[in-house]
Amino acid sequence: MSSKEHLTILSDSERAAFYDTPDFNSEQQFEYLRLSKQELDIALSRVDISAQVYCILQIGYFKAVQLFFRLEWNDISIEDITFILEQYFAGQIFTPNRISKHEYYTQCSLIASLYGYTLWSTKKHESALYNHAAQIICCDVKPQFLALKLLDYLRELKITRPGFTTLQSLVSNIINLEWQRLSEIINTLLTKSEIIIINNLVDIDNSFSKLAALKQDAKDFKYQMMKTEMDKLITLQPLYQTMLKIMPQLKLSQQNILYFASLVNYYTSHDLRTKIKTEQAYLYILCYAWQRYQQINDNLVTAFIYHVKKYKDKLKFEAKAEFGKHSASRHKILDNMKELIKLYVDDNLADDIYFGEVRKKVFSIVSKEEIINNIVHPDNKKEIDFYWQSFGKLSRSIAMNLRPLASILDFNSHDKNKWLDALALIKSIYIENKRKNIDDYPEETIPKSISKYLLENKKLNLSRYEFWVYRQLESQFNNGHVFLNNSLQYKSLEQELVPIDKLDDYINQLNLPILNTPIDKQLQELKHLMNYGINLINC
Repeated sequence: MSSKEHLTILSDSERAAFYDTPDFNSEQQFEYLRLSKQELDIALSRVDISAQVYCILQIGYFKAVQLFFRLEWNDISIEDITFILEQYFAGQIFTPNRISKHEYYTQCSLIASLYGYTLWSTKKHESALYNHAAQIICCDVKPQFLALKLLDYLRELKITRPGFTTLQSLVSNIINLEWQRLSEIINTLLTKSEIIIINNLVDIDNSFSKLAALKQDAKDFKYQMMKTEMDKLITLQPLYQTMLKIMPQLKLSQQNILYFASLVNYYTSHDLRTKIKTEQAYLYILCYAWQRYQQINDNLVTAFIYHVKKYKDKLKFEAKAEFGKHSASRHKILDNMKELIKLYVDDNLADDIYFGEVRKKVFSIVSKEEIINNIVHPDNKKEIDFYWQSFGKLSRSIAMNLRPLASILDFNSHDKNKWLDALALIKSIYIENKRKNIDDYPEETIPKSISKYLLENKKLNLSRYEFWVYRQLESQFNNGHVFLNNSLQYKSLEQELVPIDKLDDYINQLNLPILNTPIDKQLQELKHLMNYGINLINC
């Protein structure tokens, strides 16, 4: 962890806003340096005009930024001094005498008391600040977040801010204490075998570490690329399980996990091995494994959905094309039938002509086979017939791209789900190579409207049924009935929510007044604010 001298806790603009002496323009001089009777009484109670002017400046500064500034006269804006003299000491001689330390702190105490504030005291307030920090650091360990939250906490308690270096030291110590806690957990709970797995990730093999390979993103959803993604998932699984084991003790928020995981992308494998403390490096890698494992799961689900949609669209396209050809041929047959009808009104044909001659005439227009196929045994095919007929040409490609994804993804649902039961049967036959009776499929998964395409002589067409199940799983993902527990994007809504029995604890930890304020009161305050704004505009 960086030393406090180098720890960046605020951006330049934030530091200026919180700790720089206010630079008033003419409007702000009227706003902050024009005093109420109470404020003026405090200023005029000081021993001489020099102390009185100085006190007015401190009152103005405090109203603007709730902070006091120990300044020499040559550090103070001459415009501010001139404004004060013109407002309150017109015609009086002003000599900028040195303000003693005692006078400065007396003024600070009087002004703070006037506004209900307490002056910062390391002895009185540091312990409370550490206790509060111990709660908020579980949300976000970044120095800037901690610094801003501590400043908010002091503002709520109406305690003046400590000096910047004091705040920097506090934040640094708080972070170091948190790292001590996390390091102890890592040292205590990681087994030797788990440490070996972590170290193997960052070991260089042929100028390329396994960790570097895990960082590579898939460029497309093609078979070979998805196979690489699945290999990554298998590599990360032991570390993901390790993280599951120690998560309750680590007590890391999602924000902190994301932050630690992001540092693995920042540091090289060499840095993680040599420049980072061992326990920190282990935690970074475990958080990265946790994040990356779920991210790859999401990639595989996205690939699964992509391929199902692609094959659905392709089959639909093929079915439309073939059905179009079929319809065109039917129209041709109809045209031929019209020619046959004309024979009945053909005056060139005698009524006593032999029927054999009529047959010859008919067969010259329409072949015997066409008559049998279209009249004796008519072909009334629909578009869906061609959909499943086209499946045969794609069945191998479908199995190659979808089956591995379905086998490695751990689908879940809250209630018993017939499609997951169907998937379990498919996995047991195709993936686990178990001998199962394919007729043990869940009957409710085959609606009567398509049973003739999935069942042949009452026997299941397993390849067609497999794709039918994948189609339904894709639909189940879209409506939220099926999800992945080990996912960022496809987890259930319940996983995103705080458990109801822990809701009050979380609200108390956040320490946000808005969460503890009844909604009726909030609405009343907002209504009052809205009316005030409307009246202000209408004035």
